[in-house]
Amino acid sequence: MQSYLSDMVNPKGWLECNGTNYLDTLYYVEYNNIGLGVALDNRVKWHGYHVLKDPSQISLYTIAQLNHWDLWLPLTGVNFTSGFVV
Repeated sequence: MQSYLSDMVNPKGWLECNGTNYLDTLYYVEYNNIGLGVALDNRVKWHGYHVLKDPSQISLYTIAQLNHWDLWLPLTGVNFTSGFVV
């Protein structure tokens, strides 16, 4: 979500983990990424892979939805935004 994806990203975008096991239970989402690796034409065609375009759909996946994110995440030193960059 709103990430920079370089041309190092495989055009498929995702790889199977443990073969094709669990592909029927995954849920991967891409939203508003930028960079040379964002082309979606050759992405995987898995049932659980989605490209979302509506911010209201994706807000459930932001850091702000994690339990107590404000207590532990700042301690990691990782730069983050709790919601979306508009």
